[in-house]
Amino acid sequence: MRKYFLWVFLLPTVVYIAVVLWYVLKMMSLTDGHNFYVIDDAYIHMAISKNFALYGVYGITKYYFSNASSSPLWTFMIAGVFKVFGLKIWIPLVLAIVSAMLNLFLIYQIFERNKVPYLIAAVTSLNLVFLTSMWGLTFTGLEHLLQIGLMLMILYIAAEIILTNENEGKKFVGIIVLSALASVTRPETWSLIGGVALLFLATGRWGRSILYLALSFFPVIILGVWSISHGNGFFPNTYYLKGMKGKGFIDLLFYAPKLTHLSAQGPLILSTAYLLLFTEVKGTLRNLIIATLSGFMAIFLLGMLDNLPIFLQKGVFVDRYYFNDLLALLFAITLLLSKVIIVLLPIDYKNRSIKWNSTAILSYLLFIILVAHFHRGGFGWFFRYEAYLIFLTVFTLPIFIRSVKNFGDLSLWYRLGLVIIFIPLFIRGFTVLKDIIPATHITYLKNYNLAVFVKKHFNGVGIALDDIGYVSFLSEAKVVDFVGLGTYDVARAIYEGKFNTSTMRELARKYDIKAAILRPSWYLKYGGLPEEWLVVGTWKVPDIYYPGSNFLTIMAVDSNYADTLSRYLQSASSYLPPEVNIQIFPPTPLGRLSR
Repeated sequence: MRKYFLWVFLLPTVVYIAVVLWYVLKMMSLTDGHNFYVIDDAYIHMAISKNFALYGVYGITKYYFSNASSSPLWTFMIAGVFKVFGLKIWIPLVLAIVSAMLNLFLIYQIFERNKVPYLIAAVTSLNLVFLTSMWGLTFTGLEHLLQIGLMLMILYIAAEIILTNENEGKKFVGIIVLSALASVTRPETWSLIGGVALLFLATGRWGRSILYLALSFFPVIILGVWSISHGNGFFPNTYYLKGMKGKGFIDLLFYAPKLTHLSAQGPLILSTAYLLLFTEVKGTLRNLIIATLSGFMAIFLLGMLDNLPIFLQKGVFVDRYYFNDLLALLFAITLLLSKVIIVLLPIDYKNRSIKWNSTAILSYLLFIILVAHFHRGGFGWFFRYEAYLIFLTVFTLPIFIRSVKNFGDLSLWYRLGLVIIFIPLFIRGFTVLKDIIPATHITYLKNYNLAVFVKKHFNGVGIALDDIGYVSFLSEAKVVDFVGLGTYDVARAIYEGKFNTSTMRELARKYDIKAAILRPSWYLKYGGLPEEWLVVGTWKVPDIYYPGSNFLTIMAVDSNYADTLSRYLQSASSYLPPEVNIQIFPPTPLGRLSR
C-alpha cells in the first residue's frame, strides 16, 4: 500500500508541484508579481468575487448586477476566500493547485480500489498531469480542475450504484450533492447529470430519476431566478453568446461544429471503442456503433493528414481545423448516429439484450458527455474547454484494460490505433507548456497595464471595453462590456441579432459612457462603432501571444471628454512600462479615419 501511495499519488504530485513552482518563479520575475494567469478571464471571476464580497453586488462592477460568470461555484469560492484573506490575485491559483492535488488523490484511490498495477497506475497519473496539462489549467486560474474532480466522482459513483440498490443510501445522497455542485461549476457537466438520470429511468426507478434530476439542477434554478429578478437572463451571459446559438429540433438532430480538435477527437474515438467493447451489444445496434467509430476515425485521420504538411514544414501542430463541405457532412451524420445510439442503449437495457455492468455504465456515460461536448461544447483558448474529455478518457483506460480478458492477445492494429490517437495529446501537452510563459507575459503587458491606466483616471466613470477582467478587478470604473460577457444588455442584443451601431449609441447614453477602449475591427460585423466617436489615440503592446488582438483604439464617446482623455494618455508614459506603445492623435471622428 505504501509503495502504491508513493508511486501513484506522491510521485505525480511532486512532479506537478515542482513544475508549478518553477513557473511561478518565472512569472514573479517577468510580471513583478502582478500576474500569474495566461488569460484575462481569471480576473473576471475575481472582479465579480470582489464586488460580491465587498459590496454585495454580483457583477463585474459594483454599479450593476451582471450574471457574467459561467462558473458561479468557482466565483463564490473565490469571494469566500477574499472575505478571509483580502483581494489577493494568487487565490485562484491556490484553489486550482488544491483542485489538481485532490484530482490526483482521487485517481490514486480509484486505481487502488480497482487493483490497477501500481506501475500502470503511476504512468497513467503522470500522463494525466501532462496530457490534460494540469499546469496549463492551473495557470488559467479557472474552474476546470474543479470540474474534472466533480465529474470524475460522479462518473465513478454512478457506475457503482446504477445497477444496485445502493442508491438508497449514502452514495445516492453523495451523487446528488456532487451533481448539484457540478451543475453550477460548468455547463458541460449537465450532459453527465442527464445521462445518470436517464440510466435511473431505464432501470425502472422513475422516482429516483426525477428526484436526482430536480435536486441536481436546483442550484441552477435558484441562480437563474435570482438573475431574472435583477433584470438579467436566466443563464449566465456567455450562454447566450456561445452555447445557445443554433436552436431548434433540426439543429439538435443534424449538427456539426464549426471546427474540432484532434486532441479531443482521440478521446471521442476511444469512448466509442469502449462502448463497443464493454456493452457487448449485438445486431443492428452493434453495427451502428461500428459505423460511428469508423466515421470518427476517418475524420480524425483526415485531420491528421491536413496537419502534416505544416507540421513537417514549420514544426507547428495545428490542433484544430475547419471542415470542408464533405467532412462537415460526414461529421454531422456521425454525430447523428451517436445520438441514436445514446437513445437506443437504455431501451436495449430494458429488453435485457445487453450485459450491463459497471464498466458498461462507465463507457456509456463517457460516450454521452463526449458526444454532447462535440455538439455544444467549446474548443481552444488554452485547451481548457476540452480538458475534462481528455482526463476522463485517459483515466478510464487502465480500468477498462483490466476488464478485457487476454488484453495481451489484442491485435497489433488495436495497439497501433492507441498510439496514433495519443500523438495529438502529447503534442498538445508540449504546446501548452511552451505557451504558459508568453501568454502570462502578454496578459500582464496588455491587461494589467490597461487596468492601471483605468484605475488611475476612470474610477466612477463609464467606460466601454472589450477586455474587462483585470480592469474590472483593479479599478472601480463603470465598465460596460461591448463583447457582452459582462453586460447583459449587450449579450441579449447580440443573441437576438439586434446589436448594431444604434444599440451602441443607446448603451452609451444608458450607462453614461465617457470613453471607449476597443478594437474597432471587432464591430464591423455589427455595422461598426459610431462614426462620431472621437479617436484620441492608440494603445499597443508587442504581439508576444494572441497576435493581432493587442492593438486598442482609445476614443472619447462624449466629445467634451476628448481633451481630458488626451491629457490622461500624455501622462501615461510616466508610469507605464516602455512595452506599452501609446500614440496620441488630435481628436478625430472614427468615421473619418475609417474612410
